[in-house]
Amino acid sequence: MEIIRNYNSTKFGEKDIDEKSAYIKIGYGAKTLEIINKELKDKFPKYSFPNLKLKLHSTDIISFAFLFKQINFDRKFSSRKNYNFLFNGKPVRSFYADEEHQKKQIIMCYYKDR
Repeated sequence: MEIIRNYNSTKFGEKDIDEKSAYIKIGYGAKTLEIINKELKDKFPKYSFPNLKLKLHSTDIISFAFLFKQINFDRKFSSRKNYNFLFNGKPVRSFYADEEHQKKQIIMCYYKDR
């Protein structure tokens, strides 16, 4: 229930996402999937990712949303020198906030430790 309360009382809204940064498509079956794969590449040509591959019947509904947003912060975060942060089990580049002026730029809407 806590996560639902946090979603319903978010500090962010539609005004924070511009049209160029978001893609949304809903439709039926493999034809919609083909459209999504094409339109994603057209809308985000500099962002490289593989086509979505799903086995869909003509009556299956697919709902897809994608957000690509580069955010400028007032204060630069510190970059990690090594790749010790994992995403899906693979090391990735990351940053951290260790100074108070950096931490003030972060809003934690929801956090639950395993």
